[in-house]
Amino acid sequence: FGLGLELEAAGGRLREVQNARMGRALQRLSAELYSRDTHFVLELVQNADDNTYAPGVLPSLEFVIEPGTITVLNNEVGFSESNLRALCDVGRSTKSAALGYIGQKGIGWKSVFRITEAPSVHSRGFHVEFDLRTHKDLGYILPTWKPLSPNTSSNDHGSDVVSTAASGA
Repeated sequence: FGLGLELEAAGGRLREVQNARMGRALQRLSAELYSRDTHFVLELVQNADDNTYAPGVLPSLEFVIEPGTITVLNNEVGFSESNLRALCDVGRSTKSAALGYIGQKGIGWKSVFRITEAPSVHSRGFHVEFDLRTHKDLGYILPTWKPLSPNTSSNDHGSDVVSTAASGA
């Protein structure tokens, strides 16, 4: 992403221009691709259907709705590094139509940004937040590692997505 790198003045300006260009493209893609605020529910159900589960485990997906927060719990085996890298990209899915997955475009998860500016993911030791408030439009793809809060399970098995509602959502 070029963040934190020391570049000469011209290189720094080029990085800023490229990051702004990428940010605008990400914002437009997210806003125009999913015109309904509720589309994220369909995408998360689809992701749960595509997830991998331990042998003998009955897949479950739970939406916990509280004032200002939606937490989505799924008892999948949990994220791998490649799954997290896919969230940090556009169009780079870990899914393949040849393997029977429903989703495969690598953009569906970003529909959560219709309802929040800072969704977080907790899965198999990964605890990250994608924050538009801090990183502007690069927040769609730039994760911030988060320490576990007392309210968050360590979740060594399964995945949680926590969305705090954006203003007006």
